[in-house]
Amino acid sequence: MPGQSDIDAATELAGARPDQQTQVFATAYHQHAIAAFEAQAVDHALKPVLAPRLAQAVQRL
Repeated sequence: MPGQSDIDAATELAGARPDQQTQVFATAYHQHAIAAFEAQAVDHALKPVLAPRLAQAVQRL
């Protein structure tokens, strides 16, 4: 994402809609989970994301 990281974009989105958590992160790095939750993510899934794990994340949304 040119000019903005995914965490920055998520933080901006969370600030625009503080009453709603609408984000699930899917990354290949477990180290990014803390930053995702600090950006108000509902869930964080590690890639490759399997169908049962994706379904769990969608239910949380």
